[in-house]
Amino acid sequence: MNIPDGLLEPLARQIRFKKSLPFISTNILSVLDLGAGVDTPYLKFLKRNSVNVKEYIALEPRIKKGIRLKKKLPFKDSTFNLIVGFAFLEHVDYPADIMREAVRVLKPGGKIIFTAPSPRSKFLLEILSKVGLISGREISEHKRYFNKESLFMMLENIKDVKPSHKYFELGLNNLLIIEKS
Repeated sequence: MNIPDGLLEPLARQIRFKKSLPFISTNILSVLDLGAGVDTPYLKFLKRNSVNVKEYIALEPRIKKGIRLKKKLPFKDSTFNLIVGFAFLEHVDYPADIMREAVRVLKPGGKIIFTAPSPRSKFLLEILSKVGLISGREISEHKRYFNKESLFMMLENIKDVKPSHKYFELGLNNLLIIEKS
C-alpha cells in the first residue's frame, strides 16, 4: 500500500488543527489559509467543528492554478479576521516577510495562528519520513526549524501585535498566536 503523505500525516494535521480551536470564534467572517494544501483540509475541519466561515481563501506554494503564495500577499490591508499557517513557515524562504504581510492583511482584533516544528523535532521527523510514517517530500522541503525566540524575533519590528507561544507534542512543535490590536 502506497500512502503518499505518510501514514501519520492525517493524524498530525488534525492535532495541529485542534490546537487552533480555543483561539478562534465560531463565527469567523474571513479566513486566509497559508499553505493550505490542495484540498483545503482546514476549511473542512472548521465546518465539522461548527465554525461559520463567510470567506475562505487558500494559498498554496506548490499549486499551479489559482493564487500562488509569493513574498507579498495580494490582499488589501486589514482584510481577514483569521490567518492560519499549519506546518507552513518551515517551508518558505522568507518567513519574516510572510509574518509581516500576514499582520498587514489581518483586521484589528483578528488572530494569526501558526504551527511550526522546533529544532528538537528534526531528527525524529527525518526518521519517521524514512520509514514512511510521514511525508518524506515534506520533510525534505524544510528550510528551517523554529523555537519561541526565533518566532518572536520575526515580530520585533511589527507594531500593534500581541504574540503568545506554546510548545506542544513534548516540545517538538510550536504554536504561535498573534493578536492584532
